[in-house]
Amino acid sequence: MSKNEPRLSDIWYFLSPYKWYLLLLFIIGLGASLLEFINVALLYPMLAISTNQNFPQDGLIFQFLLIIDNLLSLVLPINDQLIKICVLFIFFAIVAWFITLLYIKISSDLIARITVDFKQKVFNKIIDADYQFFVDHKQGDIIYKTQRAPGYIADILSNLTKLSIDLMLSATAFILLISISLKGTLVLIIGGIFYYLFTRYLSMKISYLTGQGRYQLGQKESVLLNESITGSKQIKVFEVSSIWKNQFHATLKQFFDLWKRDIFWAQIPASTLYLLIFVTIGSVIIYIKLFYSNPFILYLPLLGTFSLAVLKLLLRVANYGTYQMGIMSALPNLIAVKDTLEDPDYTTIKSGILKFDHKIPSIRFENIYFGYKNRDRIFQGMSMLIEPGKTTAIVGSSGSGKSTMIDLLLRLYDVEQGAIFIDNINLCEYEIISIREKIGFVSQDTFIFNSTIRDNISFGENYPESKIIAAASQANAHEFILQLPQGYDTIVGDRGVKISGGERQRIAIARAIIRDPEILILDEATSALDNVSEKIVQDAINNVAKKCTTLIVAHRLSTIRNADSIYVLENGKIIENGSHDNLMERKGKYWELYTHQAS
Repeated sequence: MSKNEPRLSDIWYFLSPYKWYLLLLFIIGLGASLLEFINVALLYPMLAISTNQNFPQDGLIFQFLLIIDNLLSLVLPINDQLIKICVLFIFFAIVAWFITLLYIKISSDLIARITVDFKQKVFNKIIDADYQFFVDHKQGDIIYKTQRAPGYIADILSNLTKLSIDLMLSATAFILLISISLKGTLVLIIGGIFYYLFTRYLSMKISYLTGQGRYQLGQKESVLLNESITGSKQIKVFEVSSIWKNQFHATLKQFFDLWKRDIFWAQIPASTLYLLIFVTIGSVIIYIKLFYSNPFILYLPLLGTFSLAVLKLLLRVANYGTYQMGIMSALPNLIAVKDTLEDPDYTTIKSGILKFDHKIPSIRFENIYFGYKNRDRIFQGMSMLIEPGKTTAIVGSSGSGKSTMIDLLLRLYDVEQGAIFIDNINLCEYEIISIREKIGFVSQDTFIFNSTIRDNISFGENYPESKIIAAASQANAHEFILQLPQGYDTIVGDRGVKISGGERQRIAIARAIIRDPEILILDEATSALDNVSEKIVQDAINNVAKKCTTLIVAHRLSTIRNADSIYVLENGKIIENGSHDNLMERKGKYWELYTHQAS
């Protein structure tokens, strides 16, 4: 089946884990349906006795009510038959009301539970996805799939539960109609067939296609909103706000044009059924008047009960089209959620089984081949050694592969050929979580989120206050933190906009230190800082580097003069390595880069 076609069977994917709850709902709904059947059936003897007519002694209604009367005579010692029936009528109405409330309570609890469960599953799926997934997808698309698309589960399940109970109530009303008038019921069946075909056409050709369009435009809206916030500074500086406004306005207009269309057609089935109700009842009265010679009052019990049953049935049926169109409109979002959860390509990097517990390990890149997706290879047989407890730096021009080495070491990607060894054990054999727990990572574009400084250092972990302060002190951050209005409880704003670049980097270093790393990775951690901030951050880096194996990707070569070993990358190949002094004496590529920066 094409992905452009509705797949109603996919709804069971979301319901199957909760089948026992669904069975309970079915039983409760069936009980409510039977009670409504009883209440409508009781109208017949009420009207017959009220008009001084004998209640017919045959047919399904009489047999059913006779059973009810015999069972309840013991608990309702009332001699007057009309009063007894009225008491029963009120009693069953009250019981049906309570059972309906119970159904609504359980169904709403179930809908909330299913929605929360699947929202969490989508979030877990995305947060556990490979880094490549985030490279390949727009942030707005990811946000939509995680936040908004699963929300439509509640819409569909709400419509399904209402549809289910209406179907059961309709079945009992239909049985009652057959027992009263087979001919009249056949007329309704013919009308019902045309109604079904009409609403099915609306669902498939309008609601589902409209839902697909709204899904795509909803994604686009999320993308535009996310990018306009992320790029707010550049948008203002380049004075292109009007362009973004126009794009957002156009998207909103298209979305709500579809929404208006969907809302309009969703009301058509119900309004059509209301017309059918009045036409049917009016036609029955005309038919009785024209073709039956007895006084009209003799047919009043039959007509009254039949009319109420028709009203009950058609009011329920009127909702079918609305529910079905609501389901079809939301279904593209549900299918997107299911496809997300079942997509195997989100996670292709497999974790090993070995626990990483080494102290100050060595790292060896051996004969590495690697290229990013749909791009040429960066490395073709690259090898490099990072000695334990030493500081190793990697330098080179842009695009030479420096940051790619970091990505491979962090296992954001896996090598195509060759291997990375940590203490002579292939990196792929370690549990990913156990090795990342022992890596301290600081990048140029460090991630600072809108919370307190304490939260940004601990990064979700539960560290004691003393350890947080110790890490901040080693990162040369403790003094500036104490000068802030709320100290460690100061909110830093989105992306840390309330503090300087150097302060953000020191918080990032404290975040790395607090993990007690055995491997420290610094990816151009000082390249965006001024000289004063760079000096403070560099001192913090030197404090940490003494206690672990350190790998530095450097843009400013002055910051790595004291590195134990420096590797020069060019076009994915190691062309030089040695200490700063040795490389300067050779007057090769490193000497060229260093003298160019110094001039």
